[in-house]
Amino acid sequence: MSNINSLLNDLIFDPDFISLHRRAVSTSPIEVLNLKEDNKANILAWLLDPREGHLQGDYFLKMLVSAIYQNATDEQLEELPSSLTFNTISLSNMVVMREIVIKSKRRIDLLLADIASETIIVIERKDGSIATRGQLSNYYNWIQEHYSDWYQLFVLSDSQNKNHGKEIHESYVQLDDSWLSHALLELINKDGLPTRLEHSFRDIHDFVFGEWNERHDPFFVNFDDLHKKLANRHADTLRQLNQIPVDIGGEKYSLLSISPYDYFSQIIPNQTQYSHEEMELFSCLQANYYVINSLSYYSEFDLFSENIVHSYLELESIMKNNGICFFLEKHLTDKSDWSSYPYFMEVRRIEESEENQITYSIYFFASKCCQENGWHISEAFADLCELKRRKNWNLCAKLIEENITDVSLSNQIIRKIILDFIVKANQLHNL
Repeated sequence: MSNINSLLNDLIFDPDFISLHRRAVSTSPIEVLNLKEDNKANILAWLLDPREGHLQGDYFLKMLVSAIYQNATDEQLEELPSSLTFNTISLSNMVVMREIVIKSKRRIDLLLADIASETIIVIERKDGSIATRGQLSNYYNWIQEHYSDWYQLFVLSDSQNKNHGKEIHESYVQLDDSWLSHALLELINKDGLPTRLEHSFRDIHDFVFGEWNERHDPFFVNFDDLHKKLANRHADTLRQLNQIPVDIGGEKYSLLSISPYDYFSQIIPNQTQYSHEEMELFSCLQANYYVINSLSYYSEFDLFSENIVHSYLELESIMKNNGICFFLEKHLTDKSDWSSYPYFMEVRRIEESEENQITYSIYFFASKCCQENGWHISEAFADLCELKRRKNWNLCAKLIEENITDVSLSNQIIRKIILDFIVKANQLHNL
């Protein structure tokens, strides 16, 4: 434990760590939410409900309807009710329902229904995922079966505006969150809005449906940069904290995974089972838990990736558990799927457990895991880099360099390999 104690002291007395510790707070309750699709759909439901406490009536509903008509294709406009209809009817009695189970046992994310105008709106919410097989068709058919005489609007609300391929249904108008961002900003900038509501709408815009930028709040300037620098500087400490096992109640935990709940409910009541040195270590970790926990989501590759992508604008990167991959975006065979690159360079962390030593290796890969129209690029890159292949290969690799001890752009070996990779990749420009 003495080694990890020494490493931990170096971390917590790092000036950047002290600065980060001062700012490890939440300035909005929205930040503490786990903003998955369900939570975002709940907030969307709250905004669209004209009788809810946002006090804006059917404002968000009308902004949604406006976005539907603005984004619908010519074919969809022919099927939609006349836009004049929605300019003359009130939507203030619309009922907003979540997770409506239909006979296929699927759940409609949001179902909006107004008896007075006989209007029904189906919204399927996506935040990074793709519509599952037959999902949108099932919802459409169920509405046709039960509400065939009503005005019908179908929306695929996709924050990332992904390509849903064959699963998109011709009646669904696909919207990203720009309409909602615009609606929220209109209210935020409106004179006379109560302060409480202004703050609520700003939080929803910035943290949920908008892209939060640290410049919105001076308190968080360089917040992300501090994490990356610290994670890079103390990568070995964070790895050891994640690897050193601790027995708690008969189960194995890593030092990094011990939460305040575990500490106060399991360790303190059973402290006689641990040495004085262990209890001091646990106490130190808990005193700095929230900062160390936030650092655990970063690695030495975050800063490395940022520096490389800024220095070589042609490159894109994808983080892996024990490494990072680089590739040229122009050769992606499917821009909605970042895993579909036909070749890439990987910088991989190699952990020698016996010697407790970390080194890095660099590989060139050719991959047929991409779409079939990119296989010729995979073949060409494999030929160019002299990658050995089997007869029915899907993935082949070549070790370019190993036993690297420093992953940074100051390492001349890494710079040389990156330039060689870019030169070779650019030779595929005619493919």
